Amino acid sequence: MARKQTTFHGFPKKERAFAPGQRTTRASRQYRPVATKEAMHLVLRSDRARGPKSLLKYDHVVRTVIAKIAARHGVRVYRIVNAGNHLHINAVRLAA
Repeated sequence: MARKQTTFHGFPKKERAFAPGQRTTRASRQYRPVATKEAMHLVLRSDRARGPKSLLKYDHVVRTVIAKIAARHGVRVYRIVNAGNHLHINAVRLAA
């Protein structure tokens, strides 16, 4: 016998706003829970990073700046992927 699918009705609306089907508007994204003890995936995008201003041309500088800021704020960066006009960063905040 198949198990009944769990529902989000027991959770407050603020905590269940990340459920599938609720992400159709940008307003609902602000209520996603943040797990500070787990690694997070960040995407930083730039509309201006094309041609001579591409982030690929400044990869060493970008990685140096991210490492410096991460050390200052107590963040461990696991991986940085430079895609030219956007960056993918996997990081976690170290225990205080």
